[in-house]
Amino acid sequence: PMKSHAEEKPVQLEEVVVTATKTQTPVEQTGASVTVIKREEIERRQATDAIQILREQPGFSLIQTGGRGQLNASIFIRGGNNDMNLVLIDGMKVNQGGGFFDYRDLTTTGVGTVEIVRGPQSALYGADAMTGVIQFFTPRGRGPFSAWTSAGAGNYDTTEERVGFSWGNKLAGAFFEFDRVDTTGISDKNNEYRNHTGVLRLDLSPSEQIEVTTTGRFLQSRIEFPTENEGDRLQPFLDPRQFAEHEHFVGTFGSRYRQTGWIEHRFKVGV
Repeated sequence: PMKSHAEEKPVQLEEVVVTATKTQTPVEQTGASVTVIKREEIERRQATDAIQILREQPGFSLIQTGGRGQLNASIFIRGGNNDMNLVLIDGMKVNQGGGFFDYRDLTTTGVGTVEIVRGPQSALYGADAMTGVIQFFTPRGRGPFSAWTSAGAGNYDTTEERVGFSWGNKLAGAFFEFDRVDTTGISDKNNEYRNHTGVLRLDLSPSEQIEVTTTGRFLQSRIEFPTENEGDRLQPFLDPRQFAEHEHFVGTFGSRYRQTGWIEHRFKVGV
């Protein structure tokens, strides 16, 4: 007898991660505390900054100095220091020397998935991964060509604009997104913050055995912070000239060749 549509049940796909073992592994088989944050959740929460989606994660303590975009946004995982967490973007390490990473101007632009692995991962990633690993992935372009744009405004003359497009099939894919943030800050004098972030991913899959992927993320930000003039207590006027500029580029090139059903070659470089 034929089954009715009411009796059919949707197929539940297993959650697969790569950060916990460096290979595609179902979460149930990793043996580690893993959290996966998908793009749908990021969009639902309308999160612009990465710290907005990391702040409430279990085992995380986040400390940020000053207002939005200001210096020293640090994450402490399970009581460890803020220089004991490895941060990866598409597999490329972005920690500073000594292991510290400042999340202050890292946005969710071009972030398709975030994988968080808690606990010591030094056997896989080295000394920087003593208390955890956080990895951000750029999504692959899929489906018919689609484009989007959004804009918003708020207190302290804050404006946000975002544009992007996506396209892809079995043979190739392209994804691009650009975001701009401007705000004058909570102080009336010299407290502005602006951020421009652009993300691009290109994929080429001429066959099921061969795959080539290129990603690029460029970030440019500027923060202004009011301080006492030259630090002299006898001159308690706010200095209108203090600022810091940050430019950051992360690029990767990777290829995969499946020789047989049980042999696969991978090659990846990054800058």
